[in-house]
Amino acid sequence: MKNSNLLVAGAAVLLIGVGVAATTQPGGAVPTEAQRTIHVNQSERTISVAATVVHRVLPDVIIWHLSTTDTDPDLLSAKAASDEKLKNVLAARDKLNIGLNDCQVCQVRISVKTDRNGRFVGHTVQRNITIRLTDLTRFDEFFDMFAEAQPDQLSFTQHLASIEKIREKVRLDSFGEALRKATVAAEQLGAKIGVAITIDDTIPAATTAGYGQGRSHRTNANADITKGTAAPSAIAVRSSVRAVFALE
Repeated sequence: MKNSNLLVAGAAVLLIGVGVAATTQPGGAVPTEAQRTIHVNQSERTISVAATVVHRVLPDVIIWHLSTTDTDPDLLSAKAASDEKLKNVLAARDKLNIGLNDCQVCQVRISVKTDRNGRFVGHTVQRNITIRLTDLTRFDEFFDMFAEAQPDQLSFTQHLASIEKIREKVRLDSFGEALRKATVAAEQLGAKIGVAITIDDTIPAATTAGYGQGRSHRTNANADITKGTAAPSAIAVRSSVRAVFALE
């Protein structure tokens, strides 16, 4: 897979008959006889393994989240201040040539703000804007332009448009890793792997550590973002599996 690194973790458990036979130790070492207990039942020999596979993939979609918040005793004044900030954000959108389908002004919220004693402070107008970026080479350009627009909050979340295909690939790789570990462990017993009896990849299910998460930046009056210092990080797509194989 492009832009991916494979990490493998897990533990193998050998079962002969109905009992736990052994567990692999860090570094792949096999436990000594003094460290393991074997319950033998010649009528059935099985081996149980657990495997985890992780692919680290760069996101292909960035969703920017911008918000403005203005409070004033006069509602129209609060709205006017909010409108001015929105104009700055939309001006940045136009400079970046962002299509209308990739920009959405959502959620205009008006509320009454009071102090801790319940006394009226003013009316608050809050707006949220989301913008989609699919060309990640423009990440820093977007970051700089949005910072210059000076919304009250600026953050992003990273996503994978092809997440389902990647999850399926990682899931299949975890099956292959389970088979490999079972084969290696069986050789220690002088046996061969037979048919798979059970395969369980539901606990835990495939997850994407970091999926939908991003870094945030609170803007200030003097936005000064150094070029080339901001970049999205890789998303870890993980799958774990437990499998039981017959021994021949």
